[in-house]
Amino acid sequence: MVQNGTQNEGQRLIDCLNIRMSQQQLIESITSDSEFYEVLEASVNFFASDQIPLKHENLIWLNKFLEAHLFIPEEDLMCSLWNRIGKMNSGLGQETTSMSICNYMNRSTIGKTFEKEKDRPIHILDPACGSGIFAVSAYNLFHKHAQWPQCWFQQVDCDLKCVYMTILNLLIRNFNAIVWHANALVGAREDMEKLNVPCQAYGLKSGKKISTLTKLSQEDSYAIWEVWYNRSDKKKENQQLTLFK
Repeated sequence: MVQNGTQNEGQRLIDCLNIRMSQQQLIESITSDSEFYEVLEASVNFFASDQIPLKHENLIWLNKFLEAHLFIPEEDLMCSLWNRIGKMNSGLGQETTSMSICNYMNRSTIGKTFEKEKDRPIHILDPACGSGIFAVSAYNLFHKHAQWPQCWFQQVDCDLKCVYMTILNLLIRNFNAIVWHANALVGAREDMEKLNVPCQAYGLKSGKKISTLTKLSQEDSYAIWEVWYNRSDKKKENQQLTLFK
């Protein structure tokens, strides 16, 4: 990451990476909404492309986030960060859902589906995913269940910051998923273009330790969205289930 830096810069980076942060210190290290957005965007771009390096300070933060996750994997640190900087956007109807409510919902839906369905993919949609806390809850409850590999998640949010938070939350938990920057209430491509609604898909494919991340092209994003949204062609829909597996 510091190929063009001086020896002092490299040593400074190594020293910083060796500093342990508590959960609270990690949360408090982000002091503004713009800073939070910058580190999220930089981290997602870093995982999506091996051509985009991270600035020192963003690399340090990302390293600490990954380290904190190893010690408290059941927590949604992204949601804690989001709450701390106080930028819940009431204009978009955004409110935090507690982990306890997500746990109840997941036991009532995914848990009961596990009891009934044994041999088919389980398609889970969160149309307003926020930080991805619903998927984090599902992971906490079921990731050791025999049917967990059959789960396939689609996460949607119209707020790009939420999209980035969800990507990082799912990536470090090794999900198979598609995360959309889109509006779940607007389905047809012509309506999206008319209303200037985004349609950008990010694919996560489970790997050895963390998911690999792919940013899909605009045309592929539209094509997959329309298959999913219309759900009129079961053959095509089933093809989407295996897209990142």
